[in-house]
Amino acid sequence: MPKTFFTLIIFFLLSSPPSSFAQFGKWFGPGELSKAHEKLNGVSDCTNCHSSGVPHDKCLVCHTEIKDKLDHNKGFHAKFKTSKCGSCHVEHKGKEHNIVGLNVATFNHANTDWPLTGAHLKVKCDSCHKEKRVDAITKKPTKTITYLDASPACTSCHKDVHQTKYGIECRGCHDTTAWKAPVPTTSAP
Repeated sequence: MPKTFFTLIIFFLLSSPPSSFAQFGKWFGPGELSKAHEKLNGVSDCTNCHSSGVPHDKCLVCHTEIKDKLDHNKGFHAKFKTSKCGSCHVEHKGKEHNIVGLNVATFNHANTDWPLTGAHLKVKCDSCHKEKRVDAITKKPTKTITYLDASPACTSCHKDVHQTKYGIECRGCHDTTAWKAPVPTTSAP
C-alpha cells in the first residue's frame, strides 16, 4: 500500500500543471515565509536558503550589512556571533510573522555598541534610528526603520552651540544625565 501511495504522488506531481505543484507545497511545506522573504516563496525556491537545514552562511549572502558588522565584530549581532540566525529569526510562520523578532519595549540596549544611560533611556527609538531598512534582495530602501545603525555622534541629535570651538568630543563637559553642563573652565579642550 505505501509503495502505491508514493507512486501515485510522484505521478501526480510529474503529470500536473505547476499550480498543482505549488498546492502540493502548501500541503506538505513547512509554512509560508514572512513578508520580508516572500520573494523567495515557492517549492522550487527552497534551495535558495536550504540545502540541508538552514545554514547560517546562506542568510549572510543576502544580509550583507549584518555580515559586515559580524566580520568587524561590531553591533548587536556580533555579541551573538556563535548563534545561528534561525535561533532568533524564525521563518515559515506566515506572512505577518515578525521575523526581526525585536521587541522595542524589552530590548536590552546594553547588548549594542551604544548602551543607553541617563536621559537617553527616555528617548523614543525612532528619534535616533531614522534610517530605513534596505531590502536584502533589491538593495532598495523599504518603509521600515532599521535598528542596525544610529549615529553615535552627539551632534546627530544635539545642536553644537560651540561650533566645534571645544572640539567634537562633547563628553568632556557633558554627560547623558543633563545636556547643559557647568560653565567651561579655561582648561576645557
